[in-house]
Amino acid sequence: MSNRSILTKAALALFAGLLSIQPALRAQTVSLDNVPAFNLSASTTTSAVSIDPATGNVIVRSAAGNLSSCTSTVVNPPSITSFSSNLATVSPSSTFRLTWTSTNATSCTPQLGGTTIWSSLGTLPTNGFQDLTAPSTAQTISFQLTCTNGSQNVSQQTSVTVSSGGGGGNCTPPAGNIVIGPTAWNNLFATPWPSYNGVSRQCVSNGNIASFEFNATSLANQFGTISTSRFPGDGDGLGRVSISTTPGCFDGNVLPATCLGPIAELPGVSWTNGSSAFACDLTPGQRYYVNLYFPNCTSGTCCRDFGNIQQLLESSTPAK
Repeated sequence: MSNRSILTKAALALFAGLLSIQPALRAQTVSLDNVPAFNLSASTTTSAVSIDPATGNVIVRSAAGNLSSCTSTVVNPPSITSFSSNLATVSPSSTFRLTWTSTNATSCTPQLGGTTIWSSLGTLPTNGFQDLTAPSTAQTISFQLTCTNGSQNVSQQTSVTVSSGGGGGNCTPPAGNIVIGPTAWNNLFATPWPSYNGVSRQCVSNGNIASFEFNATSLANQFGTISTSRFPGDGDGLGRVSISTTPGCFDGNVLPATCLGPIAELPGVSWTNGSSAFACDLTPGQRYYVNLYFPNCTSGTCCRDFGNIQQLLESSTPAK
């Protein structure tokens, strides 16, 4: 019944009940917006206004018979089925992704998000993802998503911790060099990071960088060293290994000194999931890249066998 205002179902039910048990109170006419008043049914056995318990339809009966029925439409409330970040902890200025799905919604909007661009994105689709850049300082950021069906709203929050620990912020590869990859570390060794004692032979031409992506594990104080070895004919030249949050980073102004190995014939770098003065500190769950670079291989291409050697993280506290 478009453009008509009808009493609420509860009021109609009460009205119908009064009409059925007290005939003396039976109404003679009913008025609807933009509709002239009309006579109701004078039946003593059937209510002039009733609700069909099977369908929820409201039925109004005139003296001439059924005038109209108003169908009850069930509107399912919106629901956010998932809203999360691909990384719980990120390094300053690094990139992470928020992903969300919802049902029975027509649109979504972002709120909170600290100094990120999240709250300025306006109307969002009901399912999607958004890449964001973390602030440059350590903090925990709450993100909120609100989805609506036009009349009902639902909200959900998730948070991301920006930690100063880890392999450094964003930086670009050395000028004029090309990153090869990034290739997933797990695919390279056919076992998940850290793939201890696995060996992969990599040949890198002058000016190129091989970059291998991995996610740090959550094992406390896990420690290892990315080491390299060579054989005759592998090419003479000096190389370097780094661990960074962006592929191909060798910038000493961005990377902690412990995440940038020295230039050497057999380059390498140590790492740990804990905190160490002599190893690159990794944040559990954070995405990183192992980078291999030969700036001046005399033969044009240098090859090295490299992989993770498992080591024990020794305490810096003197023995008593």
